[in-house]
Amino acid sequence: MPNKAIGFPREKKLGTSRLRRLTRRSKELLKGAQTWRQSHREGVWKRGENLYIGSHWTSADAGAANDMLVVNYAGSTINTIVPFVAANPPQFRVDPLGGEATVARAREQTAWLNRWWRLNDINGTAVLRSALFDYLVYGDGWLIPTWALRTEKDEESALFDTTTANLAVERVSPWDVWVDKRERWVIRRFLLSVEELKNDKQYHGTQSLTKSTTSPLDDRPVAQTNVGEPSDHERDQMVEVFEFYDLITDELLVFVDQLDRPIKFVSGIELPLVNLGNYVIPNSPYHMGELEQIDGLQTELNRTRSQMITHRRRNVQKFAARKGAITQEGITALKSEVVNDVVEIDDRGQDLKDVIVPLDVPLLTSDAYNSYEISKADMFEITGVSEYLRGSVPSGRRTATEANIIEGSNNVKTNHKLLAVEDALQKLGQLIIEVARDVFPLTDEDEVGMIITGREAQAVAASGAAGPEAAQDPSAVESVGIDPANNEGEMWLGEYQVFVEAASTELRDPFVREQKFRQLFTDIVGVLPVLQAQGINPDLRKMLELWFEAAGVEDFESIFATAGPPQRSPEELAAIGQGGNALGQGAGQPAPGNVGPPVDQPQGLL
Repeated sequence: MPNKAIGFPREKKLGTSRLRRLTRRSKELLKGAQTWRQSHREGVWKRGENLYIGSHWTSADAGAANDMLVVNYAGSTINTIVPFVAANPPQFRVDPLGGEATVARAREQTAWLNRWWRLNDINGTAVLRSALFDYLVYGDGWLIPTWALRTEKDEESALFDTTTANLAVERVSPWDVWVDKRERWVIRRFLLSVEELKNDKQYHGTQSLTKSTTSPLDDRPVAQTNVGEPSDHERDQMVEVFEFYDLITDELLVFVDQLDRPIKFVSGIELPLVNLGNYVIPNSPYHMGELEQIDGLQTELNRTRSQMITHRRRNVQKFAARKGAITQEGITALKSEVVNDVVEIDDRGQDLKDVIVPLDVPLLTSDAYNSYEISKADMFEITGVSEYLRGSVPSGRRTATEANIIEGSNNVKTNHKLLAVEDALQKLGQLIIEVARDVFPLTDEDEVGMIITGREAQAVAASGAAGPEAAQDPSAVESVGIDPANNEGEMWLGEYQVFVEAASTELRDPFVREQKFRQLFTDIVGVLPVLQAQGINPDLRKMLELWFEAAGVEDFESIFATAGPPQRSPEELAAIGQGGNALGQGAGQPAPGNVGPPVDQPQGLL
C-alpha cells in the first residue's frame, strides 16, 4: 500500500545540488505545461465561461442579425445538472480493511465522517457543487482536504494546553492545476503573502523574499485564495507558490519562481488533490466539459431565434404609391389605427391599381421554425437534460411508453455524472479519514467526540461500538467519541476503506422517495421470519428512519423513545408475519386482558 502519511509527511534531506536540479526541472515542466494548456485548452475554457453567463455573441457576429438574441440553454444545462446530482449530502460508509481495524471503530468513523461533512463551517456539499460546476464547464473539478493545528495555551499550567486540528475540504480552481498527460506529476498553484511565507515554519529559505522579488502576476487567471479575490495592492504583496507532486516517487517539491532552491521538500506523500473528470479527450491530460459539445448547437439556436425576431419586426404592411397621388392627410390615414378611416387619392382617371398597391411581405418559411426545434432536440439528446428534467412541459403530447424511454435515457446520462461524483467523494472520504488518523491523535479527544452526536451517536451505540450498556439503550446516548483515557486516538487505529452509498447525493421526488422506502419496509416485514430463519436480521429502525425522513418527519427520534426493541421468539415473529399479533393470536383477535384494536400491524415489531 502507498504511504498514507499525508497529514504530516516527513521531510527528506537532500544535497543542495540535487535540490537545485529538481527545482530547475520542475520549473521547466511547469513552463511547458502552461504553454501547452494555453494553446489547447484555455481558449475553450474561456468560451465555456461565456456560454454559461450568456455572453454568446462575439464582435465578429455583429451585423449577422439585427437582433442578437440569446437563448441560454448552455447555462440552463449546467444549473439543472448541478442540483440534480449534488442535492443531498453523501452517505459515507467506512469498512475495516486490515491491521487493528475493527467493525466498531469503522462505525465510529462512519458516524464521524457523515457528521463532519454536514458541519456548518465545513459545508462539504456546497464545496462539492462548486467543484461540480468546474467539472461541467471546464471538464475538470478539483477538491482537496486541508488541515492545520491550533494550540490554545492554558494560563495556569502548560501541561493542559489544548491542541485542535482544523480539518476542512476546499475547491481548487482548474486554472491553478497543471497535469502531465503521462500521469507522472501534478502541479498546484496558490497565493501567499510575503509575510505569510516568512512566518510559516514549514517553509525554509523564504527570508530573502521581498516585494521586489515576488513572482509577477501576468495576464493569466489569478490563483484562488481563501479570502476571496485580492486587490491590486494585495497582489503586489503576494507570491505565487507552486506545489510539485511527483506521482512516481511520492515526493513533494514546493518552490517560488524567483528562488533557485525549493522552500519545502518531503517524501512519502500521497497526492491530496481529488479530480472530478468529465468526458475523456484522447491524448490529453484534461477532460471535455459539458458545453464544448453543444457550442455549435447553442450558436444555431441563437441565430435561428434572432432570425425569427428580426423577421417579425420587418413583417409590417407597406404600400407603393404614385408620387403626389396621395396627400399627407391620406398617408396619415393609411398609417392610422382608426377603423373605416377614408383615404382620398387623386387617381386622375387612372386605375387605382396603377396608383397604389400593397407590397407582399415575404413569409418566413416553416423550415426556420423546424430548424429551431431540431437544434433544441439535438441539444437535449446530447446533454441528457430534456424538458422533463428542466421542469418544463413538453410542447407535444407523448405516450407513457415514450415518456419512459426519455426518462430512461436521461437516467443513463445523469447516472454517468452521479458515478463520477461518487467516485470522487469516495477518494476524498478516504483522504479525509487518513488525514484524521494522522492529525487527530495530536488533538484534544473531546473535540472529536463532540462531533458524533444525535443520530450518529445512536447508530454507533446500536452497533455496540460504545459498549454493551449503550447498545441496550441507544436512545439514551448523547455523544460517542474516542475514549478520553486513550491518548493515542483509538478510533483511528487500523486500515479502513471508505465507500459512498449509490445515488445518495441525487435529487429525487420526495413523494417517490417516500413510497420507495415505505414499500421496502413493508416487503422486509413480510419476509422477516424467513430472513431470521436464515440468520439475517435487517435493521427495521434504520428503514423506518429513512421512510420518515423522506416523508419530511423532522423529530422522528422522539418516536423511538423506548429502551429498544422487545425480544421476539421465532414463533411470535412467524405469527406476526402470518397476520397474528405479538402473542400469537390470529388476526383480529385481541390479546387476553388487552382492550383496544387488534395488534396485527408491523408496528408490533418495534
